[in-house]
Amino acid sequence: MSFQPGALVTLSENPDCVLQLVNLDEASGSAWVRPWPLAQAHAATFTVCLSDLDQAQPVG
Repeated sequence: MSFQPGALVTLSENPDCVLQLVNLDEASGSAWVRPWPLAQAHAATFTVCLSDLDQAQPVG
């Protein structure tokens, strides 16, 4: 599966938690994500394995 920065994704183990893909590093197999929707306060990013990501279903 191909992902682009800005895409909405879920974690394979938690499909109800929607995240926004901030950046990815295919060489290391890592992706930086943050919770979605964004809060007014700073939304911290965190790293996950690319293999743990699924494409989020469109909202609406």
